[in-house]
Amino acid sequence: MTLKSQGFIIRKVPYGENSAILKVFTEDEGLLTFIVHGLQRKKGANAPLSQLMNYVELVYYPASNSEIHKLKEIQPLQGFTGLLQHPIKIQVLLFCAELLNHVVQEKAPDPELFRLLTTFFDSLNKEPNYVNHPLWFLLQLLKNQGLAPHLSFEEQWLGFSPETGCMIPRDTVLPHDKFLNLDGSLLAKQLLHATPEVLNTIPSSAELRQHTIDSMVVFCEIHLLHGKRLRSIEIIREVLRS
Repeated sequence: MTLKSQGFIIRKVPYGENSAILKVFTEDEGLLTFIVHGLQRKKGANAPLSQLMNYVELVYYPASNSEIHKLKEIQPLQGFTGLLQHPIKIQVLLFCAELLNHVVQEKAPDPELFRLLTTFFDSLNKEPNYVNHPLWFLLQLLKNQGLAPHLSFEEQWLGFSPETGCMIPRDTVLPHDKFLNLDGSLLAKQLLHATPEVLNTIPSSAELRQHTIDSMVVFCEIHLLHGKRLRSIEIIREVLRS
């Protein structure tokens, strides 16, 4: 008996010489784990389809006494092949994949998070200007997990502290790299409440985007990832310089 599902590949781990373990975030079943053969050979039929953040349809044999299912077929969905070949947009997706890999749990369906991901995927695919997308996705993920930062840009505040998750009074003495200034707080608040359709209308400089995402990544690492570090942030900083 085979089953069918659709989802995003969020992790790929080599297994043996020519196989790999894929973690796929699906809408109905949450995170599913598959063993796939022939992925490590350059000419393997499944190799191009196993790219991280590929949106795929899977036909598989469900495991009876294990969490790892055997994959029979894998096919791409919705014509997003061009997005996965874009040299910069793929870096944004890898940043998202790393975040999701920390957040998504086995056998825990999360339709709201899945809708957020499909909405983001579609917007990134369509929009030529993507500089606000990484920060938007990070903020929306924090919101989805019940950790939306409480932001304000009123004059009585000095800025936002990623360590405490609160705005700090103007008379507080802190080094500049320890808080997000009011301009960054305004940008983050605008993106937190924005829909994908208006992302390109929100003005932001490269320096401000970098400052803001640095602070929000620290906030995420402390309050959502519990001390784990995001390795892809260095690449995202380069993307935000565009």
